Amino acid sequence: MRPAIPLLLCVYVPLGALLLLVKYLGHDQHASTLIDPHFSAEESLSHGSLWVLGLAGWVWSSLSCLIGVLVARGRAWLTRPRHLLAGAGMLTVVMFADDLFQLHKPVIPEATGVPSALVLAVYAAAFVLWVVANRRAIADTNAPLLIVAIAFFALWILTKAAPGIPGRIPLSSGAKLCGIAGWATYLTGTAVATTRASRAAPTVRR
Repeated sequence: MRPAIPLLLCVYVPLGALLLLVKYLGHDQHASTLIDPHFSAEESLSHGSLWVLGLAGWVWSSLSCLIGVLVARGRAWLTRPRHLLAGAGMLTVVMFADDLFQLHKPVIPEATGVPSALVLAVYAAAFVLWVVANRRAIADTNAPLLIVAIAFFALWILTKAAPGIPGRIPLSSGAKLCGIAGWATYLTGTAVATTRASRAAPTVRR
């Protein structure tokens, strides 16, 4: 955990300051119409620019995964990190689509009648399956970053499922953005480590 602490501080201290600015200065009131013009004042305060930043984080994460997979391709030594990054890339694309089109709410519930909570549960299960399938590869990476990211994602899902929590909307938006930031940092670091390792790995032609 100790080597990850400086990086966590570099990521989350500026992000925490940004979230405080968004909460108390209300920079999102106009940008929130990008998502849904019917948001309440509280929802408007917490969406908009945070949503755009979240989309940027998903894009960055997917590009990191793509680069890592391409670098590791054909190198038997890097099979595990390649699978890790490929699975993470697919999860990232799904979550980007969910954020961009608001699939878990309202698109999928309105189109199919499936509750939003169930859609979120499917996302959570997909993350758990990815962790279990890649547990050996994850053990060789900077795992504390991943743990922090997943903890924030779990907080996001919990706040979405508990409407009675005071300040639920800002907390949900902030937790999700913190999760995306941790996810992007973890995958970037893993892709960089994979690139460095590829220089020493023998190339296997298939």
